[in-house]
Amino acid sequence: MPTKTSHAIGRTDSPLIEDTIGHHFETIARRFPQREVLVSRHQGQRFTYAQLDRQADCLASALLRAGLAPGDRAGIWAHNCAEWLLMQIATAKAGIVLVNINPAYRVTELEYALNKVGCRMLVTMTHYKTSDYLGMLRELAPEWLHARPGQLQSATLPALRSMREINCESAVLAINMPAENSRPADTPAHQPPWCVANTLHAETCATVSTTSANSRPIATVDHRSVRSRNLAGISFMRTELGR
Repeated sequence: MPTKTSHAIGRTDSPLIEDTIGHHFETIARRFPQREVLVSRHQGQRFTYAQLDRQADCLASALLRAGLAPGDRAGIWAHNCAEWLLMQIATAKAGIVLVNINPAYRVTELEYALNKVGCRMLVTMTHYKTSDYLGMLRELAPEWLHARPGQLQSATLPALRSMREINCESAVLAINMPAENSRPADTPAHQPPWCVANTLHAETCATVSTTSANSRPIATVDHRSVRSRNLAGISFMRTELGR
């Protein structure tokens, strides 16, 4: 039997939104600033559009200040939490590609995924169920214990320069980011997110997803596709009513 090329086409009745994640979110935040957009019940956190937009701006600035540049990869290793969504919006504002690391990964899978995509920063929970994330990272990169912020030099993870922790028990959004004076001396002054935003477009890569089967990246998704096809858990940006 002759083989045929497989071709799947999604819905075409809803047009693609030719805009970036960050700009589109800011537009909705200006229209409905006091409308609640995010509820993380297990963390006891609630945010309006205006509040989440301000937090995303702060984190985007912190990521750039930490030495990341537009086009760099930053991984997030966590289950569902408010910080996960904050990272999605903040990296989009800063032009950084968010790499979604499967929470079930073990040491070898994590090593492959981080090296395959060249993550320069990893934002991680401390643990999840029986997984000791920090323990696995110490096993992979023992140099982390003595490295200065943004200056990790690991033989096992050569691209990685920084690891940051999420405190999911906190009553506020909590990602441990460096202060201004902890930026490596050889890091050039960062651009503010609103300057970076002017260089981005709808076809800029926004996220990379990995699979649970073999840890190989299975998809790169641009800004237009993330919003328009309701991927990455941010379907609320299509309308002002979603949550």
